[in-house]
Amino acid sequence: MTAEPITLTTTLTSAAPADEVLAQLRHLAWGPSARVEQPDSKTLHVSSGSKLRYRLLGVWSGSEHLPLKATLQLDPREGDTAVRFTLTSNAGWYLMQTPLGRDAYQARFNELLSAMRSDGLVEHT
Repeated sequence: MTAEPITLTTTLTSAAPADEVLAQLRHLAWGPSARVEQPDSKTLHVSSGSKLRYRLLGVWSGSEHLPLKATLQLDPREGDTAVRFTLTSNAGWYLMQTPLGRDAYQARFNELLSAMRSDGLVEHT
């Protein structure tokens, strides 16, 4: 039995070409244990955090240690590149989510969005 995952999504744009955007996203501060995979030229998968640490310390383990999966899908267009950013909690089986946990994932999502904005990505409204 797995808790319903928390999923947060937004779309951003950049004036840079897709390969430059992908390079920026690969080097984003995903966390100390981040694993970044690139299955193709338009997709980036990131797994980060520690399920064990989250089970032991909960949200007090620190936002960079929250177990999460992120998917970034690039859509190169004429003149810009759109990036669909989806962050999903990855706490594992038999662990229910609390409002405090949801707030922690929302805060981590916002931290990553701020880092992306500082790299020149702009969020759609």
